[in-house]
Order: sequence, then C-alpha cells, then structure tokens
Amino acid sequence: MKSERAITLESLIIYITVTVLAIGILSKISTVFYNNIQYVDSEGIFAIEYQKFNSSFIEDIKTVGIKTLDIDENEQYILLYNENTNEQIKYTFTSSGIYRNEARISNKIKATLKKDENNMLSILIEYTGKGNEKIEQGSKVKTLEYNLP
Repeated sequence: MKSERAITLESLIIYITVTVLAIGILSKISTVFYNNIQYVDSEGIFAIEYQKFNSSFIEDIKTVGIKTLDIDENEQYILLYNENTNEQIKYTFTSSGIYRNEARISNKIKATLKKDENNMLSILIEYTGKGNEKIEQGSKVKTLEYNLP
C-alpha cells in the first residue's frame, strides 16, 4: 500500500474557500475598526472646538460688570459690554466658525442663536467636519442655554 501525500481537488477547494473567508472576515473587521477610529477622531475635534467657544463665552458672561447690549438673531451676533474696563465684546456666529471680536475661537462648528422673551439665549452648535462639510445630520449637535446678564 502506498501512502497518498498529494493534495486532492477537494482539499484544494476547501483550502481556497477557508482562505477567502478568512480574508473577507479580516477585511470586514478592519473596515469597522477604521470607521470607528474616524468617528472617535471627529468626536474629539468637536469636543475641543465646542470647549474653546464655551469656556471663552462663559468666562465673559461671568465677569463682574458685564452687560448684554444686543443680541441679533438675523445677523447672528451677541454684543457684550464690560462696565469695569469699558470694553465691548462681540461674538459673531458664521458658517465658517465663531469669532470673539475679530479672533476666530472655533472653526469647525456652526452656531445659530435664538433668544426668547425671558432673555434666555439658546445657541445650537453643530460640528461641520474637517472640510466644512456637514456630517451625519444631527449626530454632533449641542444646544446650550444661557441666562444673560
């Protein structure tokens, strides 16, 4: 009796099928992993941009002697006045970012102002992505409410 050491056609088909399945599973896992990394990266950028605006704005409205001069929902700006230093601070909200006076403080977010009759200011903040393209409608949106002086 001779021992058979050759690869049969059945064995070859099984090896090829298992290899194709393994490569397919690994490619699916790497695609999911890559998409999750991109999502986490954009979440981090949104948090940084949001925090830059929020910390600057809160610091200004908590300053002693600050008064709100004007809030314009059409022109999308807030004008504050510091009585102690006689300084006017203007926050401008555009599609390209948020500006404090002339300096851009957040550039990958878009904000929209709304003011109610009780002087409560609502600011809707949306992350616009790396190239100012809006990503995943509604996925990265925060609404902030401030009671202005």
